[in-house]
Amino acid sequence: MQNATAEPPATNTVSRRVIFSGAAAFLVVMGTLELLAVTENGRFWLLYATIVTTAIASAITFATRRLLFSAAVTLLLLAGILLVSRVKLATMTMSLHAYDIFFYADTATFSFLWSGYRGYIVAAIAFVAFGLIVAALTWRLDALRCPRVFSLSVLVLMTACVAQFDMQPNSLVFELFERQHANASTFYRTWRTAFDTIVHGQRFATARTTLPPFAPQSPCAPSPKPPNILLIHQESLVEPSLFPALDYNHDLDRFFLSDDHRLHKLRVEIYGGASWITDFSLMTGVSARFFGTMRLFVQVLMTGRLGETLPQVLKTCG
Repeated sequence: MQNATAEPPATNTVSRRVIFSGAAAFLVVMGTLELLAVTENGRFWLLYATIVTTAIASAITFATRRLLFSAAVTLLLLAGILLVSRVKLATMTMSLHAYDIFFYADTATFSFLWSGYRGYIVAAIAFVAFGLIVAALTWRLDALRCPRVFSLSVLVLMTACVAQFDMQPNSLVFELFERQHANASTFYRTWRTAFDTIVHGQRFATARTTLPPFAPQSPCAPSPKPPNILLIHQESLVEPSLFPALDYNHDLDRFFLSDDHRLHKLRVEIYGGASWITDFSLMTGVSARFFGTMRLFVQVLMTGRLGETLPQVLKTCG
């Protein structure tokens, strides 16, 4: 009789844990969806970010079978992506790129951040510690178990949907310098190019062609008195007359005129920030657009891999 009367409390305890886990998981999922809705730019990319985030949650669920734990870890990952992206945008005028994880993961970068931006390092460590505590608590309290067949099915379905999104013509048409793109979908969209760079190395996208190869560089006979060529890199300086609706002091216009008192325009790839992209295209004659979202790292990626650039040609001409 004592054993019979002891069973209901245990059963009730299990039921309460299941109800608590289910309610907590529901709240966490709603919080994740609300965070995506607030930070995403447009319905199209909100749907994309939701699908990718669901795929991440499904992968964690497939590995652990724990619903509350998976939902909490997914929310923590999303919050971390958004925080780092906003901080990077505020300090470097660029939002988070997937290749940043590999590009900045070295002792030199950590030493630089520790010496000049120690507060960010401390905050990151505190966030990771907080995340580990939340993950440990949800792991211990989670009473919900999901069949791996179900989580795997969701993961496959979400992966197929992501592949369809990546085939859209505008899937890579965005800039990392705008605040509306400091969100999860932008970070997710850079995975493909970052993966290609890591797996295949730093290369151009190539295609079969019937065109003949480039002719070898012809020898250059320097003139007795070669000209002086001056290139001035004016960081983030734009002629205001390019914007007719802008109200400004027109006395500034003369600063943009050459010695012949005429305005000679030069079309560049970018201005107002990340001007090293223009510097690269000017020096090499290669558009950084060939590198997709990896154009932000193009100077590092292509060091020692280009020939017949402007400095090299000028050097051969004396």
